[in-house]
Amino acid sequence: SAGLSALFSVLNSRLVKQHPPLRLTLYEMLGACLSIALFFPVYSRYFTNGAGLQLAWHGYDWLWLLILAGVCTVYAFSSSVELMKRLSAFVINLTINLEPVYGIVMAVLLYWLHVPGFDREKLSGGFYLGTVVILFSVLIHPVLDQWMQRRRKPEPAEAVV
Repeated sequence: SAGLSALFSVLNSRLVKQHPPLRLTLYEMLGACLSIALFFPVYSRYFTNGAGLQLAWHGYDWLWLLILAGVCTVYAFSSSVELMKRLSAFVINLTINLEPVYGIVMAVLLYWLHVPGFDREKLSGGFYLGTVVILFSVLIHPVLDQWMQRRRKPEPAEAVV
């Protein structure tokens, strides 16, 4: 999944330099919609144990789905494609892949702030070690990148007198 996501971001960063971001978003969202529509019969046949698809929504479900689709998916995705004009595919991928870390930080804040309704769970040392490894990897990358760029720079030629 991460590999395909990275490949998708790299391809998008190249395409956005040649095509308008909103057009790319339209084609990609239509492709995703068509793919899901074509997968529905397969899903219904092989993954529901004969129950078929249960797509009966009631009341405001359609409204909430449209809001989620429009704001949280289409708008957010088209904004990220627009940002690819100015930012590298690496930075975009890093931001996307750090979403679980943001969620962990928010969960820890809710845990420490004693928010009512937030279940208290004990996290193992391995969880915290993994979080530290991820954060260290993310924070050390810019330092190493800058160090490597300085090493590659050719030294200025001495002036001939």
